[in-house]
Amino acid sequence: MNCPLSTVGDHFQCDIVLYSLFSKNQNLHNESPTIVSMTQTVNELRNDIRQAVGRYERVESTAFTKEALAAICTAVNYDIDTHNLPSKPQMRAGILWKIGELDDDNPEQTSNAFRKPELKAIAAALHNKE
Repeated sequence: MNCPLSTVGDHFQCDIVLYSLFSKNQNLHNESPTIVSMTQTVNELRNDIRQAVGRYERVESTAFTKEALAAICTAVNYDIDTHNLPSKPQMRAGILWKIGELDDDNPEQTSNAFRKPELKAIAAALHNKE
């Protein structure tokens, strides 16, 4: 990602990105700062979650597969039968329940794919576990 820099006196100003100087995998003496986008798209959030649970990124924007949802369930300690996976709504409800976004794991509350605020909450919960 390129950062549009403009000179302001002796300082540089970056209008679109933030520099993350304390990234967990970064040695400040040997590497340059990581540039982090201020807001992630839904696809970026999904890929962030996929990577956090050991799944692969997808180039195209797609909802989670049952297998990816099962991996997220395992990561948030929502018990499921991995030989006979529950429905997607059941797994989505269980994930949101385990991270404190829902009061129970009722699948009627999650008949559609995760919304952006839910994806943000899941990503935050997974990164807090690391």
